[in-house]
Amino acid sequence: MIKLLVPLALENTFYQYLIQYLIQKSGIPVLCGDFNFHMENTSDKTAMNFRSMYESKGFVQHVQEPTHKAGSTLDLILTLDNIADSLPVKNLVVESDTGTTSDHSLIHFHLPVE
Repeated sequence: MIKLLVPLALENTFYQYLIQYLIQKSGIPVLCGDFNFHMENTSDKTAMNFRSMYESKGFVQHVQEPTHKAGSTLDLILTLDNIADSLPVKNLVVESDTGTTSDHSLIHFHLPVE
């Protein structure tokens, strides 16, 4: 599992290389964190390019609701879509009341790891 927070200036290039690297390695990749892409905004070219890139590499994004106080979906969980190469994300909950000063929600989820 890799948790990420990447500076805005490096995002697209970094994620493209990271995802390509991960699919060439053994194991089952899970990427999660603040990706800083407004995934809910279908007119955001950068976000849609990122979606096209990870989908073309066989990844699926599991968070389907806002994760930021401003209503954006910035925090993502990516796993491979192929059931043979993936861990199922279960019991995903986006909790907006975190009890902290963060402007991001807390995302709870389970992975069946043995």
